Amino acid sequence: MKYIKRISVLLLAAFFMVAGTQAIQAEETTRMTFTNEENKTPDLFITKHVESADDRYEVPKDVAFKFVLKLNGKLANKEQYRVFNENGDEVYNHQDGTISSETTNKIPVMTDRNGNFTLYGGYTAKFEYVGNGVSYEILELPQENFQQVSPAAGTSAIGTIKPDGARVEFVNLYMPYVEQKTTDLIVTKHISFPQGYVYDGEDSFHFTLKLEG
Repeated sequence: MKYIKRISVLLLAAFFMVAGTQAIQAEETTRMTFTNEENKTPDLFITKHVESADDRYEVPKDVAFKFVLKLNGKLANKEQYRVFNENGDEVYNHQDGTISSETTNKIPVMTDRNGNFTLYGGYTAKFEYVGNGVSYEILELPQENFQQVSPAAGTSAIGTIKPDGARVEFVNLYMPYVEQKTTDLIVTKHISFPQGYVYDGEDSFHFTLKLEG
């Protein structure tokens, strides 16, 4: 009988030890919850438009326009951005130098350490998650045969990112140099008088001259 009691005591002790171990393990269990939310930090869009100053001449498509970007007064050093063409399709840079969405060797598009980046006519640069309240300054560098009309030539686009983002447009006129042959234009004024009239030579005549409109 004493033997049975000892076994009962040992079993009971073992039960409490297991229960205690499970309780300790339960206390040591840590639960973590990961929640992903959409990043609603506003973006900066920069679009380049080019128009021809003369309908006889088509705007070239292969001209890259250079810009300098500052954010909060500092040059945008190595800032990544996305590029979209005039149809809204995203274009990419690749290690082999081609621009296409079909190959897989894409490399990030980013400004250089001096905040420089380029756009073709009709293209848009999207700088994502710039941040609400961030100030920006964008300067377009001069390009031969192109005149900046908006913003005014020699000026920068300056503003502050709003909660819904910011959109800036640069517009240039394509003004090709056309070599033309030159010649002389001679204007002569002849005066005739009735017989017996003496001209004293003191009268003057005013003209208005227009060339190409």
